[in-house]
Amino acid sequence: MKIEILSKNQIEIIHFASFQILEEVGVIIPHKKLLSLFENYGATVNLKSNLLKIPSDVVQESLLQAGKKLIIP
Repeated sequence: MKIEILSKNQIEIIHFASFQILEEVGVIIPHKKLLSLFENYGATVNLKSNLLKIPSDVVQESLLQAGKKLIIP
């Protein structure tokens, strides 16, 4: 039995809204090394506020390179 909680369209809306949030609103990451790493890959970083904004093209490229399986040791 397959239960569909969200339609494909709803999932797509959430997917692209997450890109918008990461790019325009950003997230606070209180870790200077991690912020520097993201900055090297094209993200906008404010070290005073620890605010990270990731352009959607960087997120999409990262998703393409990510593995398709989650392995938990």
